[in-house]
Amino acid sequence: MKSVLCVVSLIFVVLGCGDEGERISVAEPQLRGYPFVDGTQFNRIADGTQFNRIAEIGVKSTVVLYQHRGDYTVFRGTGFVVDTHIIVTVYHLVDRMETHDRLSVWSVLDSSERHFVTISETNPDLDLAILESAEPLNLPHLQLGNSDDIFVGQPIYIISNPQKNLGTFSVGIISAVRPLNEETKIIQYAAPISSGSSGAALMDWYGTVIGVVSWGVTDANDVEYAIPINYVKDLLSRNSL
Repeated sequence: MKSVLCVVSLIFVVLGCGDEGERISVAEPQLRGYPFVDGTQFNRIADGTQFNRIAEIGVKSTVVLYQHRGDYTVFRGTGFVVDTHIIVTVYHLVDRMETHDRLSVWSVLDSSERHFVTISETNPDLDLAILESAEPLNLPHLQLGNSDDIFVGQPIYIISNPQKNLGTFSVGIISAVRPLNEETKIIQYAAPISSGSSGAALMDWYGTVIGVVSWGVTDANDVEYAIPINYVKDLLSRNSL
């Protein structure tokens, strides 16, 4: 938890202490082939077919995370499936585990689809955690995109469990790409989420994951942050997951 607070504190340093006129480097938009450029997708927005498709992709791969201690079960938040045995979530949901505690993930669509999981890998500084199930997860896998290609103003989509409202679909935009340090960036976005949404997939127009919902500013409206998915991909590849 201390690591997360350090990262959050660093965000406020970055946002509040820059020199006047300082510019934050953001990758140029990759507009070629993007669905809004030639207007061909507007009819799909109007009738909702693409929104339905994204929601269907996301909700089938989204899970609820629970922590078990003795006879008590505590709702922790959200995660998403990326492989037959692998779930991605955020570290601050699992950092209070004690020796005899257990974690389980449940499908948001089918409560009978539930599995106990272990913490396979973590990166507290980036607020990332990889969970692993001994049994195969009978759930679809979300595809991981390339967060280097995101741009300010890009629409984003989230399936999460805010306030225990399972499988809630939220829509928003990328507000900024902020540097945490010389090597690390964070995605700032605007979307209606709340407690319980942490660990959810931040998806693009095609339903691929470009980030992981992490934290927000409690006294501001729609100032939320997500971890770029490329850091997740690095964590998975380094540990052969």
